[in-house]
Amino acid sequence: MRGLGLASYAIAFLCLGCGDGTVRLIDNDNNTPDTIVLEGDLRDINPQVAGANTVVFVYTDLEDPGTFTVFAKQRSVAVPSTSDPMEFRVTQVESGDLTVVFLQDHVGDPDGTINPGDPYAILDDPENILANARNGEVIRVSGVDIDFQTLTADAVSIRSVRDTGQSP
Repeated sequence: MRGLGLASYAIAFLCLGCGDGTVRLIDNDNNTPDTIVLEGDLRDINPQVAGANTVVFVYTDLEDPGTFTVFAKQRSVAVPSTSDPMEFRVTQVESGDLTVVFLQDHVGDPDGTINPGDPYAILDDPENILANARNGEVIRVSGVDIDFQTLTADAVSIRSVRDTGQSP
């Protein structure tokens, strides 16, 4: 009986301060799910289609570039063709190996998805900055040149910092 009483006190002690009823044994804000931010700017788009938005997709653990159907998570944001400057910010990205894909969404049927035949380009990451991205990182992709004819995109720089409340 005495062991049961001690266990009850231990549980009550653990629950103190848990106003929402959730017991948290470890509470690390930089380790909460989906806290990666990817931000950047587009410098050149080839070919530029008048009125076509560019959609920036960030895939976590993409297994099938080209068909884009097998991945852990995907987040996206549209950059209107009228934006000046053409900047983007994708939030709530899940940790893992990231792949950044740009889509030139058709003017007549802008659906925000990559369909067979849609012009897309995959960001080249020669220094593997996007590999094994961790929660709490802010990744800055500066000066992106997109070539939808070769399905490639290059950036002047790709930098990553741990989230300290400051921009990279």
